Amino acid sequence: MEKIGYNPYFYSYPQYLSNNLGSVGTTNISPNFRGNGVGVANPSVNYTTPPDTVEISAGNKINEASNLEKKTGMSTGAKIGLGILGTAAAAYGCVVGHRMINKPSLEKVAKNFSEIFRRDVSKDEAQKMANRYKEIFKLKDDKDFRKELFKQIKKDYGLENTCYDLSIKKLKKGENGHFTPFGECKLVNDVDGPSFYFNSKGSVAVDENWAKSRELFFNTIIHELNHAKQFEIAYRTNSKDALNAYIGNIKDELPFINKLEQKSYDIIAELKKTMKEFLGTTPANSLNKGSKDYELGLKYIENQKNYINPSKDPIKYQKQFVEKESFNVQNLMDNSLNYFLSPWRIF
Repeated sequence: MEKIGYNPYFYSYPQYLSNNLGSVGTTNISPNFRGNGVGVANPSVNYTTPPDTVEISAGNKINEASNLEKKTGMSTGAKIGLGILGTAAAAYGCVVGHRMINKPSLEKVAKNFSEIFRRDVSKDEAQKMANRYKEIFKLKDDKDFRKELFKQIKKDYGLENTCYDLSIKKLKKGENGHFTPFGECKLVNDVDGPSFYFNSKGSVAVDENWAKSRELFFNTIIHELNHAKQFEIAYRTNSKDALNAYIGNIKDELPFINKLEQKSYDIIAELKKTMKEFLGTTPANSLNKGSKDYELGLKYIENQKNYINPSKDPIKYQKQFVEKESFNVQNLMDNSLNYFLSPWRIF
């Protein structure tokens, strides 16, 4: 049932080191920063070792011994290690410098928060939100951090009355997180014939390894809860069409749904009962036709009907409307992190 709202979150982590072992004399590093690249702050740092150090062939044989080793007593391995350490330090310095140069102003953070959370956020409110996030990052226990951060971001998205849970577990290879609006479905046989029900709430799941990094976890939650917000808007636009669009993603995985439909079992009616519980006070079909959110809801529904999984086409997956929007808000929050977190952080 994982394909309901199946929204894996791919994140390009910086490739700090790129060592060419075929030419150890020069080690070139070009940090691959997030977002649109670093422009003028995207230097290539060259660390040049002594010209007579080593030459490594494909067979890993050392063809020329280093004269410097005899003079200093330093082994070849130690010198290579120092070289790598030096390039790593230089790369880290580039990352820190990039964060400092790109630290947004409070006005920019307020603008970012307004776009992410779909409401006007003043500078005073943005500062309070940033302070709250900063305090959460100070929590020592990772479980407390995840719990409080998920709770806070749900609130900031206006989803505090929904029943979505957070789960940290091992996900499929290549999948770092996903949003599931309905929970697990099960088929049961009763005296009146087959029926099906939901035995758990909808949830945001994050891969257990991915969640070890607080920064990656933060951005994943921002991304996936934006999908939850998309679903809420779609449901408020046209609940029947929204539920049909999302349930359509799992029909291949749950063959019994087709059997139930053949028996005229009203799956959508059952979903609506469930949604009243899971979505709290969110009213169905409550948006005014022609409003900005209503038009967005129609786009979300249409996209969900034709949702492209990354396994089929990773490029089209990222370009489709619901994912493009979610990656955008993720990038906006990633930029905002530099306002309220230390540039010297290592995540």
